Amino acid sequence: MVTLRDINSLLKTFVEFEFIYHIPGEYEGNELKITFHENNQVVTTLTIDWTNITLNHFIQLMKDFPGEKYKKHFTHFDKDFELQWLHEYGSDLYILYFEYKGLFLPPIKVNKEILHTFGDALENEMHSAPKL
Repeated sequence: MVTLRDINSLLKTFVEFEFIYHIPGEYEGNELKITFHENNQVVTTLTIDWTNITLNHFIQLMKDFPGEKYKKHFTHFDKDFELQWLHEYGSDLYILYFEYKGLFLPPIKVNKEILHTFGDALENEMHSAPKL
């Protein structure tokens, strides 16, 4: 499981990504369990299916965040689970807004370094996930 935590530890807001399975291969896919927490309470748990193409794009975005390809909005053909972000120029922090089927989940504020580390950890987790 890989956790992305809000930079403000007092908020106790975070999201966990857990691989249920991963099928290697460019045109194969994954099933992920994604759990959002706010004030150390579970807000919601989602189970999503992503192709490896989508997952690899998401990982690359995290590792190179903010990148120039997505223009503050990660969207893809698998739909349902998307990401938007705002840059706070004064603090150089980013507010991430995850969206699932039109529902916005608790925002998470992070810096680029946290996202780069998260991307690396998510990639490692993918490689060690249960295979089908």
